[in-house]
Amino acid sequence: GLRLWAQGKGPEYIFTALAATYGPNGGLRSDPGKFSRLPTPGIIKVYKASRARAGTWDIKSLTELKEWATDKMCILAEDYDNLTAGMALEEAAHAADKLLVLGTFERDFIEENEDKALEEKTTMSLIFSSKRGLERLRVF
Repeated sequence: GLRLWAQGKGPEYIFTALAATYGPNGGLRSDPGKFSRLPTPGIIKVYKASRARAGTWDIKSLTELKEWATDKMCILAEDYDNLTAGMALEEAAHAADKLLVLGTFERDFIEENEDKALEEKTTMSLIFSSKRGLERLRVF
């Protein structure tokens, strides 16, 4: 997939190539487990677009990161169920690929700076996925 991406191939082409490799007719490389987890062309497109924007991150502080994460939070089952409720099929398919923040964690620590002085710092970690990504983890 990465080689095709580097060659500038589109999401549909990449998906088709991966499906042909790992699908039922893929010969020696046929792998039902990998085939069932292949990203959709929509996810490939979103990922390619996000990688193209690399370096355009506008968040410069922990406060801005918290604000950004807040409107993408999905904590309750109702939040998850309401993500695509009442949407047209195409709109719901697009919404299923949007980023969801499932949890945030902050940690305060003390670090020695270049002058050997101690500084208080805070880190923030995010757990995120998409609705479609979470549905792939569902056990049937």
